[in-house]
Parts: sequence; C-alpha cells; structure tokens
Amino acid sequence: MSALALTIEGGFPILLGQDLARYVTQLTDAERAVAERASGVKHARLVGSAGCFAALAGSALLQRLGPRETGVICTGGPWSLAACSTFINRTSEAGPGLVNPLQFPATLLSAAATIPASLLHAHAFAFVIGHDRLAFFEALHRASSAVDYRLAAQVLVLAVSSGDVFIEAARARAGVGRPSLDVSIAFGIAAESDQATLQLLGVYIDKTAPAHGGTSYKAEWRGDAFVCPIDTPLAYGEAYGASGAVLCIAAARHHAATTRHASTPFSVDVCADGRTATAIFQLTEGS
Repeated sequence: MSALALTIEGGFPILLGQDLARYVTQLTDAERAVAERASGVKHARLVGSAGCFAALAGSALLQRLGPRETGVICTGGPWSLAACSTFINRTSEAGPGLVNPLQFPATLLSAAATIPASLLHAHAFAFVIGHDRLAFFEALHRASSAVDYRLAAQVLVLAVSSGDVFIEAARARAGVGRPSLDVSIAFGIAAESDQATLQLLGVYIDKTAPAHGGTSYKAEWRGDAFVCPIDTPLAYGEAYGASGAVLCIAAARHHAATTRHASTPFSVDVCADGRTATAIFQLTEGS
C-alpha cells in the first residue's frame, strides 16, 4: 500500500481547543442534545446520538477536504438500542400498522453509517465495522484499500461512541460500572490532501508489520482494562473500535511533542482478544 494522506477532524460544539477532550468526553443530557441538534440530522432523537456524532464529525471534516466522491465507514456498536426499544414498544402497544416508518431505519446497525452518508452526500458506499476492539484498524485498512482501488476519491472513517440509558443499563448488568464516553472523530483518507495531518504508511491485522525504525506505541486489552504507555481518556471497556481512533490521535500528539523530525515513522500496536493490529504513521510537515 502506498502512503495515503490522513486528515483528522471532529469534536463537539460545546467543547473548544485541540486536546483529546475535544473528541472524547462525557456529555450531560443537555450537552448531548446540543450536539445532536448541531449535527443537522433530521429526526435526531430517532437516529440516536452515535449517528448524530458521526454526522457532526464528518461534516466538520468535509468542510476542510471539499466535495469529492466519498465513501463512509463507521465504527459500530449498540447504538440502535433506544430506537429498537421505541419501535418494539410502539409495535406491541399499537400494532405494526401504526408504527412510524421513520423509526425503522434507525433500528438497523447500518444507520450509524448510512444516515451520516446521506447527510454528507457520500454516495460511493457506507457501512459499519464493529465486530471487535480492533474494528477501527480494520476500518483504516478497508478505507485504504478503497482509495487504492479507486472505489472512492476519499473515505471518511467515523469513530463514534455514545452512552444512553439502555447502554448504561447493559453495562451495569455486565458488572461494568464505568459510564460510556462520547466520541466524535472523523479520519479522512485520500491519495493526497493539502489538509493532511498524517501519512498512513500501512495497516497490518493479524500479521507482522515491517520494521519502521521509529517509536512503537504498544497497547493491550486485558479484560476490561486497557494497558497503554501514554495517557488516553478512553482506557476501559469500549469494545467497538472508537478507542483505537483515540489511541492513534494520542500517539500522534505524543510523537509530535517528543520527536524533532516529522519524517520519523511511528506505529500504534494493539493486542485484543487474541488478535493484533498495527498502524504505521508519519507526521506531515508542520504537524
């Protein structure tokens, strides 16, 4: 795979600044409602927070990248629980003939990708990857392949996470007491871009990555614990890929602060659930 331009954007409208808290935080109900409205998604309460956060980040990134043939890949998760509950309750109480059809798309796992894709006019493709904790790296790999094979001029990898009453109830029953965090990050991958933050040199899943001669940021999931050499706010049981995106940003910022040469590559190496993933990056000049 040739080096590809990678641009990062996103965050929440009620948070400013360039630290990781811009992308990762724990919103109050009022703040979450503000973020949902700012996303521009119609019927946001039916879509759910994660889909709105994906649209919010994607819109911010497209303002920098400009309109081109665009594909969307979104990290998955249990984001449709609230919509499914509303749909099932309405069906049980009033019968399927009186269910609002607007509720149905949001009950599908693909809603987190297809609804933002529609808003962003990303017509090349849209799908979700949320099978395990390495899903973000799988998304990077597939986005890179899509650009290499010219399936799209650019691909937005949307890393999202959100909490709601249903997710938190499930976490409590599973014995995980820590609340979910809200995440809204967009990674734009293209053959070239004057807005690039990083160069993506390669993604390797379940195979040995080539030596790159730079720093390796190695992280490992041990049950619900996340062992990482650098500080990152998403260091617990998020299992659907957004944590990988946060780790890559944290590693890039740490590397920029500790290296004198942007040309020195670095990698993010993650071990989770018996699998491994490595993404190799290089800072762009001026990062």
